[in-house]
Amino acid sequence: MNWEFLIGNNGYFVLLIGTFLEGETILILAGLAAHLAYLYLPWVIVVAFIGTLSGDQLFFTLAAGMAGSFWPGIFFGRAVWVGCKDWWSVTRRY
Repeated sequence: MNWEFLIGNNGYFVLLIGTFLEGETILILAGLAAHLAYLYLPWVIVVAFIGTLSGDQLFFTLAAGMAGSFWPGIFFGRAVWVGCKDWWSVTRRY
């Protein structure tokens, strides 16, 4: 197995997961792979957009649902997960 084979077969999946979790560094590497003709640039743009958008939406929803329930426990010496009792009503506002 060589790098061209791995990038050609798994590049878009790695790009999706990488932009979902981290973003910029993986996208620069995917742009380099597209420049070297291992990946197709329009698909790199589409996959990166989907990964970034879904990651941002998930992390925003999680943060909005837990607002005010986790951090006060840490700051006051109680490192316990309190949880939000009405999570769906918090996310419906957004």
